[in-house]
Amino acid sequence: MTHIKSKDYVLLAGKEPNIILNENPFEIYNKDVLSFLETLSIKLLSKDQKDRRYINFRGFGFWARRSNLESLKRARKDLEIRFGRGPTLHIAPSNISANALYTFAFGLLSGCPCIIRLSKRNIEELEAIIALINELL
Repeated sequence: MTHIKSKDYVLLAGKEPNIILNENPFEIYNKDVLSFLETLSIKLLSKDQKDRRYINFRGFGFWARRSNLESLKRARKDLEIRFGRGPTLHIAPSNISANALYTFAFGLLSGCPCIIRLSKRNIEELEAIIALINELL
């Protein structure tokens, strides 16, 4: 069992890292993950376009639509032999904040519980999205 000291991180959304590290992998393109991403997409795309907190994330919202995710799933012919391997750690690049969302989505779609390290430069820009994710969780 792996432990992370709470003074080493700030939890912005989701479960404690110690819980995530002990979670089992799940089915690739899991229906709950697809539903979560679809709901996040709907919320991002329905936000007022004048609300500057969400402008940089509308592209992700468009990508995360159910129809696109289902299309990605159909393109895979080997899903019956693929499965998540276990918890993953993603270090999101700091140059484009939206990359953290794609990293998050790909981790979940691949069947792996994930921990994402965000740059301190990105946290302020991602604050509204993190609040939205927490609301959905």
